[in-house]
Amino acid sequence: MAFAEVEAYALVNVARTATPLATSSVEDTNIKWGLQYVNDGQHNSILYSSLGWISSNSLQNNHTETLTLNLGTAKTFTYVDLYPRNDTGVVGTDFPVDFTIDASSDGTTWAPLVTRLATPLPVMAVCNALASLPRQYSICVYKRRNCVEMGTEVRPIVWPSPKSKLTRRPLALNR
Repeated sequence: MAFAEVEAYALVNVARTATPLATSSVEDTNIKWGLQYVNDGQHNSILYSSLGWISSNSLQNNHTETLTLNLGTAKTFTYVDLYPRNDTGVVGTDFPVDFTIDASSDGTTWAPLVTRLATPLPVMAVCNALASLPRQYSICVYKRRNCVEMGTEVRPIVWPSPKSKLTRRPLALNR
């Protein structure tokens, strides 16, 4: 599972200052994969600058991966943007097939906000070759301390070798 960015909004991106946690993560400061890049405000996957976040568990098998953003305090947000990776040759790769977005006040009890099944592979914006179109998911106004994105079916990778990952560029929660 992979994301270039994850953001959550109402008026501002409340995910920008959140602490990200994940069930697994490639941490490579040389090419810039890592949890610190999932909510850094960079929407594009740029090698050696900020690729985003990508999971690293069970690469040969379909499995569940989670990415959690701890907002520190309860914050109100009305939609979540998930930016797929958009680096050359692998646009949309590792975007989850099936996933949920949940929220929690205490980090223990979770309420589902969004569930998506059979999500199509994201494609590049036609008008700007460097732009990554976010997948935006509207939710009821929600005030919570934690937001989690859980990929329950990850997309198999066919290049450079068959693997299953979840990748994300920026994540944003807006309030």
